[in-house]
Amino acid sequence: MSNPHSSPSRFRARKSLSFLFLSFLVPLLTPATSLAQNGDKKEKNKGLLISTNWRKWAPDPAPFLEPEETAKSFKVAPGFRVELVASHPMIKDPVFAEFDMQGRLWVCEFQSYMRDADGSKTNDPISRVQVLEDTDGDGRMDKATTFLDKVINPRSVSIVPGGALVAAGDGNLLFCEDTDGDLVADKRTPVAEYAKAAPSNIEHAENGLHYAIDNWMYNSKSSRRLQWRDGKIISEGTKSRGQWGMASDAFGRLYFNTNSNWFQTDSEIYDRLYGTPGAPGRGVRAIRTNTAMNRAYNPGMIQEDGRINGVTSVSGLAVHSSGAFGTEWEGAIFSFSPGTNTVGAFQPDAPMPATTGFKHRQYDDKKWTKREFLASTDERFRPVNGSFGPDGCLYIVDLNRGIIQDKKFLTSYLRRQSEERKLDKHIGVGRIWRVVPEKYQPKVAPTDLVGALSHDYLWWRLASQKRIVEGNMTKLIPQLTELAKNGSAHGRVHAMWALAGLKSLDQKVINHNLSSKGWFVNLTALRLAGEATGNP
Repeated sequence: MSNPHSSPSRFRARKSLSFLFLSFLVPLLTPATSLAQNGDKKEKNKGLLISTNWRKWAPDPAPFLEPEETAKSFKVAPGFRVELVASHPMIKDPVFAEFDMQGRLWVCEFQSYMRDADGSKTNDPISRVQVLEDTDGDGRMDKATTFLDKVINPRSVSIVPGGALVAAGDGNLLFCEDTDGDLVADKRTPVAEYAKAAPSNIEHAENGLHYAIDNWMYNSKSSRRLQWRDGKIISEGTKSRGQWGMASDAFGRLYFNTNSNWFQTDSEIYDRLYGTPGAPGRGVRAIRTNTAMNRAYNPGMIQEDGRINGVTSVSGLAVHSSGAFGTEWEGAIFSFSPGTNTVGAFQPDAPMPATTGFKHRQYDDKKWTKREFLASTDERFRPVNGSFGPDGCLYIVDLNRGIIQDKKFLTSYLRRQSEERKLDKHIGVGRIWRVVPEKYQPKVAPTDLVGALSHDYLWWRLASQKRIVEGNMTKLIPQLTELAKNGSAHGRVHAMWALAGLKSLDQKVINHNLSSKGWFVNLTALRLAGEATGNP
């Protein structure tokens, strides 16, 4: 209804002023980005969304670099080097990697993740699980077999007898069987609901399938743990942990994180308190500007040098337990920050059980003053996950792309910057990197499962325990019992857990280890004694 108190001249003046304001605003917004993004809804000060502050620090497009060029962009801690393990087209958009006991690397891909700024066709079944092999032993994967294709964004895999459990992005955990041994899944069967939120919220859904010392698989963004027994999933409640990625140390303590925390950990081992160590703050030191962040328009988020103040995109982590990095790094946490193109390292202040906190290791840098354990000037280096492998070295999963923010949370600010700087281009690539000590000497791989339970590297101990338990290898009970009585400290602990998994742990073995040397041997025996009596 018209206002009888408004004169025609006053109406024309208002219209003219409105036109002038719109004429000024339109150049700031392209037609594609003038529409609000889902991530704008959480922003109280909508005026900040039109910021173009990236032009001050990063005015140019982020160039795509071939692996050899990205390798030159790395700065790593003294005493280490970074090597390329695998790259596109062998793998595309990797988010998870897991070795099997034959040295093959199983890689999950997110090929339909954010193929454009609209996140269109996110749930298209075009992704794969690739199995990579190094056939000539030079450290570089040279053979790829597609174990599973036409799957929606698989986020985790666990190798089990007869095939693999694959956490698919359609909300199902699949048992994928390889019936003829050619490394290709011939049959896929849903065995449980998993990551039910993934189709609509890919960043905030269950993930991990991490096998820990107590024979359970733990998951981030989840309040349950899983076991695979006789072709069926057993599910049990546990406390909710983390957002993306899961790891554990030699004592079974779980480590996890959220986007804004380098890492967090349980405050107990076997429910016995041993302090509450965690990351000392959110600070991060990159060696390039970090404007391609979802809310980098917020005052104070970016420093004067263009680097972000604190982590906002942490995903995945790894724990060094008796690995190739040596005793100096025993118990250290390595956490991945794709938004800042860095890997942070945190060393415990004392060996377990005396650990009370961690030191954030940062290194002098001529240009940037300080930097992380590993940092890159390549804006498309996106370390989203990683783990220590059977060789005791750190493997890093590099998604390698410009946009790493899901459409559900993408802001107009980041979309506009992505289109201007072409961050949405060059998808469908990816790399796996390995961090190796300069004086690295490989150890001999174990030749039998029971012997592997005493190996120096935690990877071999856990992988062998998992194979024995999930394969229900009861024929090994006599050897396991002998190891549980007379083996090394590591051997006794893992043998006890293997026997417990086979439901064959003798009370005499428990009693023997309650009085044996070694605090963790004693604690494990006490934990398993409680479990045997129904009081874990």
